[in-house]
Amino acid sequence: MAYQGFASGDGNRDARAVCHFIQQGINVCLRQSYAKNMRLYGECVGAFTVICKNADEAKKVES
Repeated sequence: MAYQGFASGDGNRDARAVCHFIQQGINVCLRQSYAKNMRLYGECVGAFTVICKNADEAKKVES
């Protein structure tokens, strides 16, 4: 998501959709690009986040 819409200044409000999926027990993977925000056009700068249900699942994701 290059433009995730987290711009209101209210973190709880902006993250409502992501939190809703997590509360429903749905595994969430987020990919965020920082390239445009940091003026690094054409570069792969960002974060990849995986929300896991427990430590065992996290170990599987890390492998």
